[in-house]
Amino acid sequence: MRQDIWSSAQVNISKTFLGTDYGGYCIHPDKITPDSVVYSAGIGRDIEFDRLMIERYGVAVHAFDPTPRAIAWIRAQDLPQGFHLHEWGLADFDGVAEFAAPVQDTFVSYSMSYGAGPNAESTEGEVCRLATLMERLGHKHVDILKMDIEGAECAVLRDIANTAASIGQILVEFHPGKSHDGLKEMAGAIAKMNTAGYQIFHVSPSGREYSFIRNGA
Repeated sequence: MRQDIWSSAQVNISKTFLGTDYGGYCIHPDKITPDSVVYSAGIGRDIEFDRLMIERYGVAVHAFDPTPRAIAWIRAQDLPQGFHLHEWGLADFDGVAEFAAPVQDTFVSYSMSYGAGPNAESTEGEVCRLATLMERLGHKHVDILKMDIEGAECAVLRDIANTAASIGQILVEFHPGKSHDGLKEMAGAIAKMNTAGYQIFHVSPSGREYSFIRNGA
């Protein structure tokens, strides 16, 4: 799955792992303060990363997910103060998207990246570009953007690079298996981020979770 040219860190900086083996990411902690803005796109049934960001750094986390299983799960949790759920999805366009349900009933993560099929469960949800989310919430800058959006991540990364949005760190799980040219799209998205001034500072052992930092952040 991994290619030598983009399978390892491009810059050596301090990093801290937060979360579970299933939903954890590495951040660069040095400049994180209680005033830092954290966006978490894609909730599923794991908000340990978000909890730890709130507990350790005193930040507010804005979480985004429009899918019914995730929303129902979140509403049943004892959420920490500072966790804010927004029932919008992150995409590379503003509008309404169809989300295909996971095949297994015990799974929670819906996907925009491929059709649901004639007999599969699907749902519609409002989605927004990152720039639109920032405008709605009144943010000019995001310090950390975490994305686990089930195959839509490459399109969002390209949109971020094209609009030159002010994001300090981007933590993303790639899902190349959810696209016909998934590895090619993944490599292209990483190259696009490099061109936009972002460098990799961590790659997980699975080669799916990447952490990027913007030059000068």
